[in-house]
Amino acid sequence: MLINYKSETELINQFVDGHQLLRDLIDHLPDGIYIKDTESRFVVANRTVAHLMGMATPDELLGKTDFEFFSPELASKYHEDEQTVMRTGLPLISQEERTFDSRTGEAGWLLTSKVPWRDRQGQIVGIMGIGRNITELKQAQEALAEAHRELEYRVQDRTLELTHSKAKLERILEDLHSNLTHITQMIHQSGPKTELLMYVEQAQKQFDRFK
Repeated sequence: MLINYKSETELINQFVDGHQLLRDLIDHLPDGIYIKDTESRFVVANRTVAHLMGMATPDELLGKTDFEFFSPELASKYHEDEQTVMRTGLPLISQEERTFDSRTGEAGWLLTSKVPWRDRQGQIVGIMGIGRNITELKQAQEALAEAHRELEYRVQDRTLELTHSKAKLERILEDLHSNLTHITQMIHQSGPKTELLMYVEQAQKQFDRFK
């Protein structure tokens, strides 16, 4: 009996050690990790999730729902997604979703995956989720998109400016061509070809080549 007792004690200690190891692991991960029951109440959460919701420890989240931390609109979206996963048994993988950091009061973005949590009989008893903060990535993408839009506006403005300048230059050249033609005709009508006429005709030929 003593040997059995020691073996049972060792098994319990191993279980406790394993549980503590898992607890330490998820608490030191930068991603938010959580498990919820069928009513979307927290049964497990790590420190990242707790801090996002303004709690000092994960234990303060147990038994609570997102409706106690987020706006009704945001909490309803989370709840709807989780209930869909539990109802269909289909995972939700790498979905971008809005969030709110209770510590800073700032909105942000998470890349979230949620999968069914099943018991030993295969029955769905909740969901397991993980969320990665991608706020900085989204901000960088938005800044890049804004810079791209600004560049497009500048290109459009410059193109329009060049189009107007080209049209103006064409009008000036057309007027110049008309004036040269008129001067040439007047000189021809005035008598023999003069040195002035030669210069005008030469200028007109150069202008025609330019056109």
